[in-house]
Amino acid sequence: MRQIESIIQGYGDGPIRALAQEPVQNSLDARYNSPTVTVEFRLHERNDSDGKPYHLLTVTDSGTHGLRGPALTPEELQARGYQLDDLMNWAAFEGQGFTKSSRAALGSRGQGKAAFLYHAEPPGALRDRRMTMLYDSLLADGLYRLGVRDANPADTIRTPPWEGSEAEQIVRGHFPDTDIDLSLEPLDAMGTRVIVPYLSDDAVHAIRSGELFEWLQRCWWRAIQIGELEIIVDDGAGNRQTVGVPSWWQDEPWKGDPPTGVAVKEDIDIGDGLLIKRIVLLHDDQLESMDADGSNAQFEGVQLLRGKQWITTVGSGDRELSGFVPPEKRPGFRGFVEFDRQLDEELRGHETSQHDKFNRRGWLVQAIYKEVESAVREFAAEMG
Repeated sequence: MRQIESIIQGYGDGPIRALAQEPVQNSLDARYNSPTVTVEFRLHERNDSDGKPYHLLTVTDSGTHGLRGPALTPEELQARGYQLDDLMNWAAFEGQGFTKSSRAALGSRGQGKAAFLYHAEPPGALRDRRMTMLYDSLLADGLYRLGVRDANPADTIRTPPWEGSEAEQIVRGHFPDTDIDLSLEPLDAMGTRVIVPYLSDDAVHAIRSGELFEWLQRCWWRAIQIGELEIIVDDGAGNRQTVGVPSWWQDEPWKGDPPTGVAVKEDIDIGDGLLIKRIVLLHDDQLESMDADGSNAQFEGVQLLRGKQWITTVGSGDRELSGFVPPEKRPGFRGFVEFDRQLDEELRGHETSQHDKFNRRGWLVQAIYKEVESAVREFAAEMG
C-alpha cells in the first residue's frame, strides 16, 4: 500500500487527476479497429450484508482490443526476465512497472493500477484487510476473463483468472468470500472494465460534485475534439454527462483564414528536424478562472499537449511568462502547444512517470519553453 500511496502522491495536482488520467491513457493505448475509444466512469450504489451503503466504481472502455494474451504466474514472469511483448496485455496489466515499448504510448504500466487501488477504501475493520480491484475483459475471439488484484500488505493476483461462465456468474453476483455485491452484467462488447469496490468518499464526492469531470476535460479535451476519444461520467444518481471541449477552443478557431480571435505560430523547427506543430494563444476578458484551487496552472497559461493529452501548463506566473501577462489578465489568458509526430514521441522520454510535467534539464524541453516564451512575448506586444 505504501508503494501505491507513493506513486499517487507524486501527482502534483492530486489523486483525482490521477484517476482522470491513467485509465484513459491505458484505453487509448489499447485502441483497436475503431476511430473512437469510449471510456465510461460509472458509480454504483450497493449495500453490504448489514445494510450499510457503499459504492462501486466501474471504468469501462470500448473500441479497444481488451486484455489479450496469456495470464502468467509470477514465476512465469520471472522466468521470462519480466520481458513482455505488445500482445501480452493481460500479463502486463497484472504486472507492475513494465515500460511500454511503443514510443507513441501515452501511459506507463503500473500507474493505472495505483490510481484505482488508491481510491479503494474498505470501511471500518476492513481497512486492515487487502484492498481489492477487479477487472474483466472480452476479447475478439469471445474469451471472457475476470481477474482480481489485492493490495495491503501483500500485492497479489489470482492465477489463473476466472473464465467463461464461471466469470459471468461471479460478475452477476457476489465476489467469492467477500461482502462485495457486484451485481453487474458481463461485458457484451470487446474491451476492458475495471471495478473498484468500496470507493473512497473523496472519489465519490469528486464524481458527484463534477470535480472528476473537470479533470477529465483538462486532460483530454483535444483527443475528444478530434474524435479519437469519448468520455462519459455517470454518477449513478441519474446524472450522465459526456465530457466536451472548452468553449474557447470549440470550432478550432486557429484553423480560420485568418484565424478567429487567436494568435497562431506553426511548424516551428527547434533543431534536429523536430517541429512544434503549432502554438495557439488567446485572451478573452469574459473568461473566468477554471483552475482548481491549490493546484498547478491548468487552463490559465499555455498547455503542453503530448499525444493530444495535457501534460503540463506553462503558467503566467512561471518565470518565462511572468513579465508578459498582468495578474488581472491571467484568468482570460489561454493557449496550447502541439508537436509533430517525431517530437511527440521524443518527448515521451522526458515526461515524469505521472505524465504531469516534463524534465526541463535537457535541451529539447528548454527549446520548447523558449519558443513558448517568444510566442507569448509577441502576443503580449500585440495585445498592448
